[in-house]
Amino acid sequence: MAAPHGDVTFRGGSFGAQLALKELCHVYGTERHLYSDAYPVVALSTKSRMSKSYGKIVGPWFEGQGWATIEDVKAGRKKKAKATKAHKQGFDEAIGDKLPNWGN
Repeated sequence: MAAPHGDVTFRGGSFGAQLALKELCHVYGTERHLYSDAYPVVALSTKSRMSKSYGKIVGPWFEGQGWATIEDVKAGRKKKAKATKAHKQGFDEAIGDKLPNWGN
């Protein structure tokens, strides 16, 4: 049974599912600072890989579709092409002081 908003959950214990989840975690970890309060929206797909023992193996894969906030999902908006980027503080702003310019 699908969730009322049309989203579904994925459950898998295969090596391919582990690879897909590992890659999704990598993308989230490297890009989450760009999208404050947003989460990745993905579509379930497939990806091939080669095995020495079995040849070509097709397994699950998560294709990134964008980023969405909890409010987006509650309002029925499934994804945003680009969520609002979080402001990255510069070093001067972070410490509340300016570094001296020693003739550089």
